[in-house]
Amino acid sequence: MVWQSNFYKTGALGRVWQFLPNLNGFRIGSHTSLFRKAPTFNPTQKPLQIMGMGGSLPYVNAVRVDSAGNVYAGGFFTTAGGVTVNGVAKWNGSSWSALGSGVSGANANVEDFAFDSSGNVYAGGSFTTAGGVPASCIAKWNGSTWSALGVGVGGSSPYVGCLLMDANGQLYAGGQFTTAGGAPANYIAVWDGSSWSPLGAGMNYYIYSLAFDAAHNLYASGGFTTAGGIPANSIARWDGGNWSALGSGLNNAGTWLSPDAEGRLYVVGAFSAAGTNASAFVAQANVVSTISKFHRNPNGSTTFNLLTTPNAVSRVLAASNLTSAPWQPVYTNIAPANGAWQFTDTNGHDFATRFYRSSTP
Repeated sequence: MVWQSNFYKTGALGRVWQFLPNLNGFRIGSHTSLFRKAPTFNPTQKPLQIMGMGGSLPYVNAVRVDSAGNVYAGGFFTTAGGVTVNGVAKWNGSSWSALGSGVSGANANVEDFAFDSSGNVYAGGSFTTAGGVPASCIAKWNGSTWSALGVGVGGSSPYVGCLLMDANGQLYAGGQFTTAGGAPANYIAVWDGSSWSPLGAGMNYYIYSLAFDAAHNLYASGGFTTAGGIPANSIARWDGGNWSALGSGLNNAGTWLSPDAEGRLYVVGAFSAAGTNASAFVAQANVVSTISKFHRNPNGSTTFNLLTTPNAVSRVLAASNLTSAPWQPVYTNIAPANGAWQFTDTNGHDFATRFYRSSTP
C-alpha cells in the first residue's frame, strides 16, 4: 500500500493521542475532568458542566457512548461526581453511576470500551479484578454484574489498550500482552464469545488503536515494527488471514485510527512521517502549543482540541503541502486559564491534502 495524498496526517509538534468522534459533545479535558461543551463553540465560553473525576492523580483514558446515549468513562480515578466508581463510570445525561465495584489491582485503570448488540459493555485496561471477580485486563458488564472473558490476557505487565467489536460480535483486543486465554497471542487477539484466538503471529510490540474499513479489513497501530513476522512500522492491516504493511508505515507510534465513509484511513500519533510524506509534526517552530486531539465532522470540517500555555496567544496554521505551499494562519486565539481551547476548520474539505500545525505568533 502507498500512502495517498488525501490522508490527513497530524502531530503538530505535539503528541496527538486520540481521534475522537463527536461523542454527543463530550470530550476529555485536562486529564482530570470530563466536561460537556456548548452546542455552538465560543472560545470565551466556559464548559457548561464540570464533572470531575477524583482520586490520586486522576485521569481519563477513554470515553465511549453506547446506542442508548449513555457515556462511559474509564481511566485512573476512584470517584466521578462524588460517586465511588473505581476506574469506570457511566453518565446518563444527568448523573454519574458506578458499574458495580469497578476494577481493582495495582494501579488499576480502564483504557477502552466496546459494546455488543445485546447492550453488554466490555472494558479493557490494566486490572486484575472487575466487580470483585478475577479478570485479567478485560471484563464484561451485563448491566448488573461483571464477568471474565476466559482467563483474559497475560504477559509482562499486561494491559489491554484498545477494543473493537465487529458486526459478528467478535471482540478484538490490542495492547501489551503475549498470551490470551492462556495461549500465545502477541499483542492482539480476538474473543468469539467463548474463547480467545491469536491473529497470526501478531506483533512484536504494543498496539494502541484498532479500526475496520468498509471491506472489514482490520488496521492496527502502535509501537511495533513487525506484524505477522514481516516488517510493518507502527501500522499494519489484517485481511482475515494475513498481516501486511502499509507502505513504509510510520516513523513513530500511531495512537488513534479512524476510517471515513469514503474509504480513507486517518491516523494520528507521535510520528513525523507517514510513508515518504512528512507530517505537520515535523514543522520547525518554537512551538508551545500542541494539537492534542482532532476529529473529522460529518460535514467535512475538522475540529481540533489544543493545549497551549495558559493565557497565551497561539495560532493554528494550515498548508496544502510541505514542500512549496506556505503555512497560512487559519485561526488565532488567546488561550483560557487552563490552556485548553478548540477550533473548527470549515474549509478543510476544499483541499485534497491539508496539513496543520500550532504555534505561537
